[in-house]
Amino acid sequence: MRYKKNTKNNLLADRVVEFILTRNIEQLGNLTEEEIAETLKVKPSYLLKTFRTQQNIALKRFITREKIHRAIFILDKNQAISVEELSHKLGFH
Repeated sequence: MRYKKNTKNNLLADRVVEFILTRNIEQLGNLTEEEIAETLKVKPSYLLKTFRTQQNIALKRFITREKIHRAIFILDKNQAISVEELSHKLGFH
């Protein structure tokens, strides 16, 4: 039984990562933990605890890290966008 629960938790954490990584910058900028929980049909507290246990990082920190990685990638590839505009799109105010 314990193995099945861990598999379920692993799958949930993987689904969360996939959900985050497939958002565009505007969606990522407005993304909340509650929205993820609602989309995946789990309680927010369960989602946060499971994600932290499986990924060894808090969900909010993971989202912030992904925003920063996206910003670096976009700024490296697109000189036409300003840091201010990009930071606004990614939810850094």
